[in-house]
Amino acid sequence: MARRAKSAGIELKEKMKDAEELLNKQQADQKSVSADMTRQYKTMQTEMNLRIHQLESERDRLQIELDKTQTQLKSTIKTKDKEIAERDQKIKDLEKKIKDLSHDFDMLMQDSFTALLSKLEDARKNWEDKSTLIQARNKQVLMEFHLNPLDI
Repeated sequence: MARRAKSAGIELKEKMKDAEELLNKQQADQKSVSADMTRQYKTMQTEMNLRIHQLESERDRLQIELDKTQTQLKSTIKTKDKEIAERDQKIKDLEKKIKDLSHDFDMLMQDSFTALLSKLEDARKNWEDKSTLIQARNKQVLMEFHLNPLDI
């Protein structure tokens, strides 16, 4: 039995040694896997932080560009509104000028027609006066020749 016990003790020592080696191997593998996972985690965390930084930089750049664009848009709208107001005022001024010129033209035409009618009336009166004078002279001449103007 002593041999058996010795043999069982040796066998147990070998199993124990094998178990220790297996345990050491598993611990080394676990350490290696843990170290690899830690390295991968840190790499992913670094990549994620870099990506976050890039996205924040892009967001800031786009925000600045948006602010500039909005400022330009406001300026353009203000300029456009000012030009429209100036154009509308110019149109109103021109319409008033046209109305005033139309009124002045109407007055000019009225005055011209009135003056023309007055001159025509004066000419008609002058013509009638001359005509009466000529008729009276002709009547006188006919009477000097002892002719009756009513017979002619």
